[in-house]
Amino acid sequence: MHAPVQDHAALEKALRARGLSIFNWSDGPGTIYSPHCHSHDEYIIVVEGSIEFTVSGSVYLMEPGDELVLPEGTMHSAYVPGDDPVHYLICS
Repeated sequence: MHAPVQDHAALEKALRARGLSIFNWSDGPGTIYSPHCHSHDEYIIVVEGSIEFTVSGSVYLMEPGDELVLPEGTMHSAYVPGDDPVHYLICS
C-alpha cells in the first residue's frame, strides 16, 4: 500500500490554479459504484487508500498519487477493495 499524499493542501491549491473545481470524497471498504457516466469531464486523484475503477473492460487499481481522467460520457464503475477507506479528489 502506498503512503498517503503528504501535501494535500498544496495539491488542491495547484489544481485550483489550473481552474478545476475540487470535491473531497471518501468511501468505506466494500463501496461499489455501478456502471455510470457523467455529463462532464472528471479528473480523479487518490489521496489515501485504494480504489478500483473499471473503464472499457480494463481494471485500474488506484493508490495514493495515482490519477485517472474520465472524459465526459465515459462509462465506468468503481469498487473499494480491502479493509480500509479511500479518500480522493474529484475534479472537474
